Amino acid sequence: SECVDGNTLREFPGRCEAGACVFEPALRACPGCPDCADCAEECASPPPPFCASPTALRVSALPGGCDQEGECAYPTTDIVCPGPCVSNACADAGDGWVPTSTAGAPAPRYGQTAVWTGSEMIVWGGIGVGQPLDSGARYDPGSDSWTPMAALSAPEARHQHTAIWTGGEMIVWGGLGAENAYLQSGGRYDPAMDEWTATRLVGAPSARQRHVAVWTGVDMIVWGGLDGAIFLDSGGHYDPGSDTWAPTAATSVGPRENSAAIWTGTEMIVWGGYWSGLIDSGGRYVPGIGWSSTAGAGAPSARQHHTLV
Repeated sequence: SECVDGNTLREFPGRCEAGACVFEPALRACPGCPDCADCAEECASPPPPFCASPTALRVSALPGGCDQEGECAYPTTDIVCPGPCVSNACADAGDGWVPTSTAGAPAPRYGQTAVWTGSEMIVWGGIGVGQPLDSGARYDPGSDSWTPMAALSAPEARHQHTAIWTGGEMIVWGGLGAENAYLQSGGRYDPAMDEWTATRLVGAPSARQRHVAVWTGVDMIVWGGLDGAIFLDSGGHYDPGSDTWAPTAATSVGPRENSAAIWTGTEMIVWGGYWSGLIDSGGRYVPGIGWSSTAGAGAPSARQHHTLV
C-alpha cells in the first residue's frame, strides 16, 4: 500500500488469474490517519459499553476507523435495557430495587425536595442534624453518580418548601428556615451552569410552608399552606422569564395545608389536606378564569400527606 495524499490510501489487492497473480490498485479513504496508516489496524480497541441514558446501554463495535481529527471512531448501537442502566451495565428487569451509590451523596436529611430533569434527579434542602439545610446534589442514574450543587447564591436553608422543574431550571420556594421562620423567598437553579438566581420578593405570596406548587409550562403556581397559625387559601403565579409575581384568583374551595396538586395541561387540581381536620374535598383552578370545586360524590376518604398524578 502507499499514500496518495493525506486522506487516501492506495492498496493492491491480489487475485489468481490463469495461474498468475494479478494485482489491481484500489483507493480507500482514510481521513486524518497519520501517514495513511491502515485504519482497521490502528483502531482495533473499541471503548467499553456505557449508559447512554437511564434505560439504554451504548455498545461500540469493530471495525473502527479514523475521524477527521485523526481519532479512532467506532460504530455504536444503543441497547434498550430490560431494566435500568446502572454503573454502565443493564440491571435485571422485574420488581427488584437497585441501590443508589452513596459516594458523593448529600448528607442525610428529611423534608427535602426532589425533581427530575430528564436525565438527573436534583435533591435539595431538608433537615439534617437538627438544622435546615441549603445544600443538595444531582444524581445521574445512568452512571450511578452524584454531583454536588453550587452553594454560592443558594437560597437560605429550609425544609417543607416546594420545588418544580421548568424544563431548564429547578425553582424552590417557601418553607421553614432556621428557628422555624416562615419563608417568602426562593431560588432558581440552572444545572447546566450550576448557578443559583434568587426569585423576586416583590409581589410574592405571603410566607408559608406545606403549600403546593405546579409548573404550567409558562409559570409556577404556588397555593395554600400554613403561615404560623393561619391556614391559607391564597397563592401566586411566578413567571421566571420576567421574574414577576401575580396573585391567584380568590376561591371558596377552602384553606388547607398538606394537600396535593397536579397540572393537567389546562388547570391545577388541588385535593385533600388539613384544616381543623382532614379534608375530603378539592378544587380546580384555571388561570385567567378562576376556581371550581371538585365533585364530592365518590371521593376518597379525607386525608393529608397523599400524592396525585
